[in-house]
Amino acid sequence: MQKTETAAVQSIGVDCVREIADLNTQFDIFRFLKRLTEAWEFRAFMVLDLSSEVASELSQYTIITSWPAELLQRYDEEGLLQTSLVMAQLKKTTVPFSVSVDFLAGGDGETAKKTVINLFERFEMINSVWFPVHDITMRRGAVSFSGNKTALSASRLAELFYISSHVFARLSEIRRLDLRVPEPLSEREI
Repeated sequence: MQKTETAAVQSIGVDCVREIADLNTQFDIFRFLKRLTEAWEFRAFMVLDLSSEVASELSQYTIITSWPAELLQRYDEEGLLQTSLVMAQLKKTTVPFSVSVDFLAGGDGETAKKTVINLFERFEMINSVWFPVHDITMRRGAVSFSGNKTALSASRLAELFYISSHVFARLSEIRRLDLRVPEPLSEREI
């Protein structure tokens, strides 16, 4: 890679991180991720909170997503989380990984494999990249981008991982602020 290409890639990540720091709401992050998804030529994104071990549906882990509602609903109705190779991989790694038909075909159960592959092909989201992330409280999560895009180069994967880490950290910070119990008003303020 030439020096100018390297500098351009680095500035994109740095510019994104600067923008992320200025986002103040979950909706701001949603809009940012939507733009990022389109700029990187993916179809959809998803941010998960993996701190709960008892969720039985993907929607229970989901913080924000641009997945088609029908896809998420069908995924949950079919009970695909229980045999998900992606979730299994997220539980045993801290490094980014890519998902393709070959990855999905590696699981157990012919019916489950066919169901997953057909479902994601139908929504043109058969390929994805997943980024295991965490926040300052060590809450685990994941950020993903899906579509029909072919595999990313190592440098592009690293850049998107860098951005995803900052997105999850900022989203966690915003969620913590939203969960704070407001202090009661003093008599003077009433």
